Amino acid sequence: MPHIRSAAPMAFSATRVRASASRLFSHLNSHSYLQSGHYRSQASNYVSSRFPRTSSKYSYQHRLRKLRTRKTPGSFPSASGTSSTTSPHLSPPSKEWIIGKIKYLLFSRHSFVVGAILALPLGTSAYTYYMEKARQNKLCSAFAKGAVPDVPKDEDLMARAKVSEQILSLLHNPHTDFQYSMIVGNHGTGKTTLVRRIAHQLSGVIYVDMQHGDSSDEAFGQAFSQALRWSPRIGSSLQMLLTRMRMVNGLGDSDSRPLYRQVFEEFWIQARVFKRNNGHLPVLIIDNLNRLAWENPKLLAILQDIAKDGADERLFEVVFVESEGLTPIQMQGRATYCRLGRIAEVEDLTYKEAVEFLCNKKAFSPSDAEEIYALVGGRPYYLQLIVSDISRGLSFEGLISNLDLRYFEVDSNKLSVTAVRHKLLTDVGLKFAAAKNSEEAAFRGPALHLVRKILQDGHIGWNDFFRMVPDAALGVRLLLLNVFSSAPRSDGISFSSKLTEAVVRQYVEQTDREAAAKSKWW
Repeated sequence: MPHIRSAAPMAFSATRVRASASRLFSHLNSHSYLQSGHYRSQASNYVSSRFPRTSSKYSYQHRLRKLRTRKTPGSFPSASGTSSTTSPHLSPPSKEWIIGKIKYLLFSRHSFVVGAILALPLGTSAYTYYMEKARQNKLCSAFAKGAVPDVPKDEDLMARAKVSEQILSLLHNPHTDFQYSMIVGNHGTGKTTLVRRIAHQLSGVIYVDMQHGDSSDEAFGQAFSQALRWSPRIGSSLQMLLTRMRMVNGLGDSDSRPLYRQVFEEFWIQARVFKRNNGHLPVLIIDNLNRLAWENPKLLAILQDIAKDGADERLFEVVFVESEGLTPIQMQGRATYCRLGRIAEVEDLTYKEAVEFLCNKKAFSPSDAEEIYALVGGRPYYLQLIVSDISRGLSFEGLISNLDLRYFEVDSNKLSVTAVRHKLLTDVGLKFAAAKNSEEAAFRGPALHLVRKILQDGHIGWNDFFRMVPDAALGVRLLLLNVFSSAPRSDGISFSSKLTEAVVRQYVEQTDREAAAKSKWW
């Protein structure tokens, strides 16, 4: 008779198996390698299929395994922050979980590659930030300390109290009433020396000098960037690398605008910062503006417009330093000229100032100083030339008598009188000779009447000038040669220097002698 087990042991055995399976599932659920949804769902399905239960714990467990949020299975955060089993919600990964993943990657066998990938953007970002910070510090330093070249010591400089006070007032107390300013004077009057000596001691002054022989937009942009200590923004090395590899477009591309436009954009930003921190306007000085009048008048007009815009915004003041002649006339012909405010005119030394300079600083006798002034007037450039040559051993006796004012009739390569004569009359005689030779017909006509009128009265009004020289192109060429002088808001035109007047006088006298001899011969 077969052995028949009792029902009680069978029930006990099934209960034990169910309890063992439950403990097994709990054990599997606690291990990290069974945290993925694949193993957990297998274990859950196995227990559910072998030992079905009436509890709803396992009925939706497989469907929601991929949505679990490291909370208790079946418990999901609700909008109110409490646990809910009816509205599952994905929470963002915690900080500890992210740090753990990073540590795992760093200490794995691929840690070097992972570290390089993480370090590249961080390193390039730090480098870009450091370079941009250094660039901004240079710009702020240019405004805070001023960017004006120094000049020699005061031992060789002439005391010019009145005009120095005017320039200091113009630079140190800039206008805030929508105007820009101007400093004018003939060649050799010492404009640049005075401006540099005064502006070098002030903060918030940027000095730009137009280079001789190159008045292009690029040359001005280079000079402006050097004065402002400007440099272009540096993109990260990663951006530049990706751009070169053509993996991305538009990163690291150079600015296609003219250089001076880029520098002016930065100048506006820094001017606004300086005004906010210091309570007064910065000043932009543009020296030797006359070099733009003939070579690049378009840039001259642009700078005049920028000066007007800066005055309108009450953000900065532009001070133009220029020679008398063509430049003021060109600027007067534009609408922005109405915004011109204060004008500081640098003239020749007075008789008293010139004699004091020669006697007190150069140890000349009063009689010698008077003779030198009678020859060259108070033009500082010519006074310095005479003093320099005499200090090198040239005897003063006979110096005045050896100065041949008919220099324009002699070839400069064959001139053999004195070195002083050559230096003194090069700037005057050659320019006048160029004017005479290139415009011979004009000099024989209306220009001859013009110089006669100036020799007689000392100057000529603007109306008389344009009446005697009806050709506008000829008038512009005459003014460009610096034979004549004209200051803004002046009452007329005169000769640019005493030496120029002497050369022109010699030319007129020679012309009269030739005309008299010709009429006598006929």
